[in-house]
Amino acid sequence: MQRYTFRRFNPVGHFQTATQMQGPYHPHGTDRMNAILATNHAPYGTVGYGVNAAITGIFTGAHTAGQTHIGTVFGAPQTQHLLQQPNTWANNRAVAQVEHTYWRGVRDNPNERFGNRFAATFATMFTPGMRAGIQMTFGEARRMWNNH
Repeated sequence: MQRYTFRRFNPVGHFQTATQMQGPYHPHGTDRMNAILATNHAPYGTVGYGVNAAITGIFTGAHTAGQTHIGTVFGAPQTQHLLQQPNTWANNRAVAQVEHTYWRGVRDNPNERFGNRFAATFATMFTPGMRAGIQMTFGEARRMWNNH
């Protein structure tokens, strides 16, 4: 697997690195890049297609800031199953609920680093319903970008 490091803030470079690294996923990491890799295999018409686009967008803007162990959420067997479901609002909301629950746990953990708790506080401001809409919107944007 290709190593990834960044020396300065470069959203275009982050996006290019994220998209170039997409390939078969073998769960082993916990960071945001692994969240991208855990969702990259989802075809158009599935929940994972939009989730991948949304995570890639977050990575492009925030890189590793506040990522904690989000890769474990998307690599989990339960989440992997949900990502392959048809792209409906209810199915998107189910994935969003899993992620929202994770971020609530980070936010409420007094042993977590301040930066991670701060990021989790921001992340939990987006309800599962809001997240479902965002995922679906990012999926459509990705579809248009890729001319599906």
